[in-house]
Amino acid sequence: MAELRGLGLPDVQILALKHALLGVHACLVQAVPMSDVRDELAALQSAMTVAVKRLRRVRRSTAPAPWEALMRIQKARPEHVDSIDGDRWNDDLAHAEQALRDLLETVGWAIEDLPTGQRRYRAANPEAIGHIHRGLMKGWTEAHAGQAFPAFPFRPSINPTGPFRTIVKICYAAVTGHHDADPERAIKAYIRNEREAAKRREVERAGIGMADP
Repeated sequence: MAELRGLGLPDVQILALKHALLGVHACLVQAVPMSDVRDELAALQSAMTVAVKRLRRVRRSTAPAPWEALMRIQKARPEHVDSIDGDRWNDDLAHAEQALRDLLETVGWAIEDLPTGQRRYRAANPEAIGHIHRGLMKGWTEAHAGQAFPAFPFRPSINPTGPFRTIVKICYAAVTGHHDADPERAIKAYIRNEREAAKRREVERAGIGMADP
């Protein structure tokens, strides 16, 4: 993220942008069938479940086959056998088993979090710009908490050499892998939507004011 630092973004703002990229990804990347995503996660879940069981068997079973398997693992890397009383390999396998259990739980959450409906894909999706803009504002606010708040320097703009469009292009490249993606249409749509939303809020406030006694 050296490019972002070169544009004057503090680290906390860059971190906020990295979190925003999850939303940008959902807006930009061509949506695959959700059933395919579910199948991939389910296959991973199944493989890790088997791996956890096998690790536990090798570590704890006194049956001849798993016991010899553990001995051969130790023989393959004898430097990991620390002493008569201490066995680094057993510790390593225990840590690997716990790491797999933690990842298995996370994959389960990912499966539960999958949307049930189909996603829509639009190349000039203004929602992607919204994620980036809100990430920039969040990071800027956190970076200057408790200080005299400076003017926000990254307002949405289609200026091809301006910082906002440059940041959007960097984010697009990070998500899609394409460094020639042009966000101009998406930025224009986002600016237009924001202006229309601002006008609606003004009308609503005016209506509330007229209704006051």
